[in-house]
Amino acid sequence: MQLRPLKYRYQRDGSGRPLVDVDGKRVVTGKDEKGVDVLYALAVVREARKPDVDLVVLASQDSDLEPALDEAIALRTAKIETFCWFDYAQPHKARQLRPGSGRRVWNTRMGETEFRNCWDLTDYS
Repeated sequence: MQLRPLKYRYQRDGSGRPLVDVDGKRVVTGKDEKGVDVLYALAVVREARKPDVDLVVLASQDSDLEPALDEAIALRTAKIETFCWFDYAQPHKARQLRPGSGRRVWNTRMGETEFRNCWDLTDYS
């Protein structure tokens, strides 16, 4: 997992201060995620190259990451799988990553029910 903070753009008033909504939260006008795709692509290839890694799972529907899948598959060192969100009510909107190498990779689809079933509700305090 690669963590990178998002940079938010906020709506501002005439004096340049961020506007707030009725709940006192700043009004977001956009998010900048620069570099996140590159970090994920590098991580996929880096992990696939490690001798002690036999499986790399990429959780994304972003087709910009398909070249990283191609590279990881070409290494022939680790098995590559993908994971994506799936809305059973709108199956036509499902997007699965497809490597350009012509090879298919295993893809796990997870809907809201499956996602909720994975929650760990244990109180660790």
